[in-house]
Amino acid sequence: MEENATKEQGRVYEIGFHIAPIVGDENVAHEVSGIKALLEKAKVEVVSEDFPRLRALSYPLSKKIKGAKKIFTECYFGWVKFEVNPEAIREIEKEVEKLENVVRFLIIKTVKENTLYGAKFAAKERMSFKKPDVVKKDEPKVEVDVVEVDKAIDDLIVE
Repeated sequence: MEENATKEQGRVYEIGFHIAPIVGDENVAHEVSGIKALLEKAKVEVVSEDFPRLRALSYPLSKKIKGAKKIFTECYFGWVKFEVNPEAIREIEKEVEKLENVVRFLIIKTVKENTLYGAKFAAKERMSFKKPDVVKKDEPKVEVDVVEVDKAIDDLIVE
């Protein structure tokens, strides 16, 4: 019964995170499991997720790791969408801040539905657009009378 009450009061959030590239491909899963363990401790219900992939950053990020300031131009980026009671968010933030290899993270409110608009979806939309008619070089150009255009515009203006 208490579990249903939590779900009714729950809100959907998404945590996006950058993991330092110094962990290497072989340890990314371990870092993600640490983040997911924190979420499970807060009794979240995972809606969806994307496993981190190494990506170039738009600008360098820095973080103090093991006493030394490190600057990163690429990081592993991933996200987890989950449902939880809003009171648990601050505790989740505090715990994720303690993770040494998480360079940066952000928790946002979102919706349960898939809002991903990636290249695959954009490509389908581009294909559905009709290409504009191309003027052939052999077609004669039509001269435009500027006075007639000005008069037509004046007729359209509402006073």
